[in-house]
Amino acid sequence: MNLESQRSTWLTDALIGGGITSRQVEVFNAAWDAGGYIAGGFGRMVGVLDAHAHGGLSLYPTWRGREGWRGLAQYTEMMMEPPRPPWEGKSSPHSHWKWRGSVGDVDLFFPNETSAWTAIDRVKSRFGVGIYIAPSAAGYAQEVVHDRCRYQFITKVNGTPEEVLASFDLTNAKVALTPDAILTAPEWRKLEEQRAIGIDTWSKPNLLWRVWKWARKHSYLKLRSSDEDRFVNVVFDALVAAKEGSLKRWDRPVTKYQIQRFAKMFIHSFEPSSALKAAMILDDYDRMNVMKDVMSKGAK
Repeated sequence: MNLESQRSTWLTDALIGGGITSRQVEVFNAAWDAGGYIAGGFGRMVGVLDAHAHGGLSLYPTWRGREGWRGLAQYTEMMMEPPRPPWEGKSSPHSHWKWRGSVGDVDLFFPNETSAWTAIDRVKSRFGVGIYIAPSAAGYAQEVVHDRCRYQFITKVNGTPEEVLASFDLTNAKVALTPDAILTAPEWRKLEEQRAIGIDTWSKPNLLWRVWKWARKHSYLKLRSSDEDRFVNVVFDALVAAKEGSLKRWDRPVTKYQIQRFAKMFIHSFEPSSALKAAMILDDYDRMNVMKDVMSKGAK
């Protein structure tokens, strides 16, 4: 996968703008010194802020009522009430910290597992008892909590930025940060301008929830037009599984009403043919409204 690389002063801008703290930079430096890089949701936030400030991107992100770099600070900030040491190695931070709604973390990737553990050891050495570390619930990372921020040091998914970002399911997440550059997928900026989600990997079992999470968390309004028909098929399959009782999330059955609610997030923006197909998922009243909307667009 070829990435677009652009030199950037994002690190300085974020520090001056109050988006990150010097302590966070120390954690970042531990990762960068070990050959790592930042990617994922935090990278996307920085990419949008940088493109707005220096590249003419019209989208101006806010987060929990805070604009610009201050919003980035809100993105990672946890509420207080940390656990009492000794804590290291005892289950997930989720059971010990009170989390701010929709709080984000910082995902740190590395060329190999050895470099990931090198970075973790450096952070432990630097901060000592002020840092809390435990395996992630899925087992692919070490969750590090320090100074009201959570980091995921990814130990099991390794490689270059090109290799790792190619494995991401959503185009919008394909952003990597180094101290002086931002790397993005070729179509990333176009999708952000359109406030659209692009889907690149369709095989992941939690794809619906990933799209739901990103749409709500980052205020996306639609899907990439070329993804609409295939996405409708995924929703149809989910609806069938929900009716059979075989579709679960967090070990709880997913209902057809949850699937319908999810589908309605995007149907209004679909091309007419995709909208009519998707309308079959809905109950009579909602289906009728979609058909009226499609006919009104065709009459214009």
